[in-house]
Amino acid sequence: MKIKVSQNARNALQVIAGAGGLALLVFATQTIRAPTPLGGIIITAFVYGLTVLSLIGIGVRKYADITRHLLIATPVALIIGLLGGYFWAGEPWDVLLSWSFFTSIAHIAFLVGVFSGSIADAKTR
Repeated sequence: MKIKVSQNARNALQVIAGAGGLALLVFATQTIRAPTPLGGIIITAFVYGLTVLSLIGIGVRKYADITRHLLIATPVALIIGLLGGYFWAGEPWDVLLSWSFFTSIAHIAFLVGVFSGSIADAKTR
């Protein structure tokens, strides 16, 4: 029996796989965290800028398309980062849902997920 999967479902699975695969690898390795929440916010801005430049580099030219890729990858990466941070890294929810999130391992997983999920989404379109 052959199951038909729509193109939109395939794209969504590609983003989840791209964001999830690399983000979960962050929890399995030693990772340097931001020393302060402000440092984490600055790193976040840098990674979003790097993602935009990478999307332009692989051929995405419209601002609306770049925004769409980021809007698709961000919630997926945030959910994976929060759940991985709680269940795998053992971070308490009060840390993950506060400014301290920007100094946690879950933040690094979130950033890796945003970057890889955006690239994966761009490659499927």
